[in-house]
Amino acid sequence: MVNTLPFIEKDGRKLSIQSMRVQGEERELQVLSSAAGYYIGTLCDIGGPNSRDSGYYASEEDAQADLDAGTFMPRLNP
Repeated sequence: MVNTLPFIEKDGRKLSIQSMRVQGEERELQVLSSAAGYYIGTLCDIGGPNSRDSGYYASEEDAQADLDAGTFMPRLNP
């Protein structure tokens, strides 16, 4: 079965496809921010950014809505 979602769902969590593919790690997706805007991504073990799995959003609410609905467009390259 092919995964058509922009994330891996496991135990009720949404995990980053990029983190699994590139680093072999299970990292939960969340809404993060940078100077460029809000995005869906993951944090590393010490709390810094680990992956950016989506494009940028103008608001935290828009990014959270796409994450909740699973409708964000995943980045193909990390």
